[in-house]
Amino acid sequence: MLNRAVCTFVVILVPTAGGVGQNDTRASKVPAKLPEVEARLHDGSAMRGTLLEENLEVMTKYGKLTVPTSDIHWIDFGLRLPKELEKKIEANIQRLGDKSHGQREAASKELVGIGARAFPALQRATDSTDAEVARRAREAMKQLHQKIPTQELRIQEQDHILTSELPIGWRILTTTIKVRTAQSGKKELKLMDLRSLCRLGPDGEKKTDEQKLEGAWEFVSAEANGKALGPEKVDYEGLFFKAGKMTIERRGGSDPGKFKLDATKNPKTIDFDSPWFKTRRGLGLLDSWLELRGVYLVEGDALTICYVQRCDASILAKKRPTDFTTKDDPDRFLVVFKRAKH
Repeated sequence: MLNRAVCTFVVILVPTAGGVGQNDTRASKVPAKLPEVEARLHDGSAMRGTLLEENLEVMTKYGKLTVPTSDIHWIDFGLRLPKELEKKIEANIQRLGDKSHGQREAASKELVGIGARAFPALQRATDSTDAEVARRAREAMKQLHQKIPTQELRIQEQDHILTSELPIGWRILTTTIKVRTAQSGKKELKLMDLRSLCRLGPDGEKKTDEQKLEGAWEFVSAEANGKALGPEKVDYEGLFFKAGKMTIERRGGSDPGKFKLDATKNPKTIDFDSPWFKTRRGLGLLDSWLELRGVYLVEGDALTICYVQRCDASILAKKRPTDFTTKDDPDRFLVVFKRAKH
């Protein structure tokens, strides 16, 4: 990741309350308690405030979905480009197949010069039926890999939204959100400038992630190869964290072990090592092979973990996930939990 100055921001979700006259006999709605959130921008800054949106409209493959902002724990915003830049990138993609060698060379240089924001379009261009366009797109991607960190190039075009019930991986339709901050008052933020938005505790308290994880978590959903897994394919029942130790609760028993977090990374990382795997798999002498490597996100009562799925000798050659998707990596496994209610 590039080093950037970071300032924190929190956003509170505020439902719109309609005015009710003194003699109005209709029952008035009691607004939900407004959560605080923290949003981070692409320039590395962040801020706290009040989100002045009651709902977000999301376009899914099943049609439009209205999501109450009070249910949202976290949003990882997809790539959004200014119209002028979007047109420039598409025009240069077309020029990769121009009859003129000079035009093709100039287009390649411009796309590499644009940087990470041209990467998704170049990825799509590698599937072009024009062999020259596909070849030049691959070459441009190679040059971008050489000068930009890999995690900066894994730019998703969908918005990933984690709610109280499930993760949603589609597109938010609005282009801006309104917030109110203590420092600046009411502001309108462009989604293209936002990297993420997450909800904080009710009093805005900031805890260490180890403190946030303490206690029991119930299984919500799982995903592999970009598809949700049915209950028959998952034996997770929950997790339990306490004093540096984590236990995976399964239908057939439990896997106790130690975990380690690194909250300074983006995304944050989690390592888990369980002696149980050694006994079950008969790999007692191969301790280093038994560590699960993953990334995690804990926001409010929701916990998401994406990790390398296989626990065998080949794990040493596998890279830790750099996002929360499983579509392009058959070895990844994504699991969502919610805090257990007692």
